[in-house]
Amino acid sequence: MFQLFGLLAQYERALTRERVIVGLDAVKRRGRIGGRPRVIDEEKMEAILDDLKSGDSKASICRNFGIKHATLYDAFNRRSSSF
Repeated sequence: MFQLFGLLAQYERALTRERVIVGLDAVKRRGRIGGRPRVIDEEKMEAILDDLKSGDSKASICRNFGIKHATLYDAFNRRSSSF
């Protein structure tokens, strides 16, 4: 009896996994990317870099853009690793 329930659970798990994979593939085909949107996009990053070049401090840039220091440094790391 327990073996039957185990088999049914495995079968249901396989079906669920298959539906998830099909759904993720459909989302990718539509061009959507999962996850949270980035706080600093490319346009904002260019403005931040312009401010840095003009001599603004990182703290003042964070205040002006309403972002945390860690977010700014993460954006710098992402940008440097993309080159």
